Amino acid sequence: MTATMPRFVEMERRHGSVIKGMLAAESAQASRNSEISGARWSMFQSFKNGMATLPETLVARLGGSIRKSAEVVAMSRNGDAWRLATSGGDAIDADAVICAAPAYAASRMVATLSPAAAKMLGAISYASAATVNLTFRESDFDPSPRAFGFVVPAAERRRIIAGSFSSFKFEGRAPAGAILARAFVGGEMSREMMTLSDTEIVAAVRDEFRALLGVSAAPGFTEVRRWPDSMPQYEVGHLARVAEIERAVATIPAFAIAGAAYRGVGIPDCIRSGEDAADATFAKLSAPK
Repeated sequence: MTATMPRFVEMERRHGSVIKGMLAAESAQASRNSEISGARWSMFQSFKNGMATLPETLVARLGGSIRKSAEVVAMSRNGDAWRLATSGGDAIDADAVICAAPAYAASRMVATLSPAAAKMLGAISYASAATVNLTFRESDFDPSPRAFGFVVPAAERRRIIAGSFSSFKFEGRAPAGAILARAFVGGEMSREMMTLSDTEIVAAVRDEFRALLGVSAAPGFTEVRRWPDSMPQYEVGHLARVAEIERAVATIPAFAIAGAAYRGVGIPDCIRSGEDAADATFAKLSAPK
């Protein structure tokens, strides 16, 4: 976010709007070399070694303060502090708590502290999804794709919901002459896909790539990653529900919530949510007793 914002401000200043600036930047890049592979869409941002860089860097900086496999199963007030019970039988004492767990897990944690908040948190529904990464040779496509990806409308009644070409969006994702593709399956409208085995999911993706992209060659490599109950569903009235949840949670001492379930699922949204929760928590801790 920090590195990207100055560029957007400059785009707006020079071209009158961010969108016009992006279009101008894309046009300029295309005119320089329309045939090269690799990243060509500057609005897509990632780390050189992938998004895992973000959590790995946080872990390195936080050092021994991180506890893995320590699921919080209960919370209680211990005087002016918190005591958290973990699934391993340990207890953690803390001055404040920021809960970034999915809404359904947060609901269980606050059930005895704020039944009203717990009920509303539990009402946020989730869907599961999976990503399928596949590698191809550029020669497997005729013609080679010249786009970063596509979305499949539900009206098409296909078994993938979207596809993208990671090696076109980001540099260093595939060697010269190769394409790294990714398909997305599942979601709210295709829950039945999550009942299939990994082999069946790969077969379904290959069928759809054959039909949509004309690629029938066997991929050199495939990988299926499942993300159960990972996609919060922003149903009609979601923001009003979130506002009510925030009001209810605000009555719990030295406690805040953050995460994708509330005001945005993207990484910048989640970072902002965490920062807002941290600010609110520090304000509570520094308030006069």
